[in-house]
Amino acid sequence: MYLKEKNLYASNGDFLKKIQCPKSASIDNLQRRNQFEMNCELCNRQVLDADQFSENELETILKENPDTCLKINLLNPMFNQYEWPI
Repeated sequence: MYLKEKNLYASNGDFLKKIQCPKSASIDNLQRRNQFEMNCELCNRQVLDADQFSENELETILKENPDTCLKINLLNPMFNQYEWPI
């Protein structure tokens, strides 16, 4: 999985999602519901914690529902920001 200029791509280069929040929510606006999800206090939407899913699971989730909100930890090696698939 690759993150480039706020766009999230699958490891094969397929576009998955533009990472943006219309409410500009921060971690302070998220209330944890369980290990996998949080609730956004600004819009009441479910936010998935990407650290709790495998790359394949996230790709499946985003292909089925591209509007899924994600909390992304940029230190997670799954979100490689510096390499691009050849």
